[in-house]
Amino acid sequence: DLFAPWSAYTTTINGGYASAGGTSISSPYVAGVAALILSLEPNLLGSTLKYRIMRNVDTISSLEGKCVSGGRLNAKKAVENTVHTHGKSTLVYVDLGAMTGHRITCRYCDYTTTEGHNWLVDKVQELVKGYRCTVCGAYYTNIPMIKTNLSEDVQTMLDDAIEHSEEFCIELTSRVAIYYNNGEISLLVACDESGNWLEDIRYLFKVPSFVDTLIE
Repeated sequence: DLFAPWSAYTTTINGGYASAGGTSISSPYVAGVAALILSLEPNLLGSTLKYRIMRNVDTISSLEGKCVSGGRLNAKKAVENTVHTHGKSTLVYVDLGAMTGHRITCRYCDYTTTEGHNWLVDKVQELVKGYRCTVCGAYYTNIPMIKTNLSEDVQTMLDDAIEHSEEFCIELTSRVAIYYNNGEISLLVACDESGNWLEDIRYLFKVPSFVDTLIE
């Protein structure tokens, strides 16, 4: 896959020190670079680690066609270069709400991006469906409801929106939205799996029993 230095002027052999050369020396050079990277990024997958090392070789024309990477191991570039495959082992996902998506940040570099949720439908009942994002794991549940459950402020907002559209979605907080379609109202709860969404919905309803049902 790549070439590495073949000699070591000083290495440990049989409990002492000596000079040595050959592939027996090249191999531990590569293993040592892998260990350096893992000391900084312990959650890297093996495939990502290999990609990282091979991507950061010194390309040398005389090695072209003689190995996959066409280059020689470079410890400094492999350790410091932050260009790597951003897999789940290196990323942190922050849920930005059911309507927004999630923010992705790399633990080890300044890579960051925002994406929409990629929902996977999990049909729990005929009228209640759960949706989980296949990328970040964010979850929301679609809860059929009636308008009289809502507080006056939310009712007013909803009535005004109904006058202007037959279908809409209002994001009330980062985790709670109301969806209206064909005369039916649904509450979208983007669960952060820490229970914070419960605090978001408490002020939206004037019927305590309805909130209690959601908590159950």
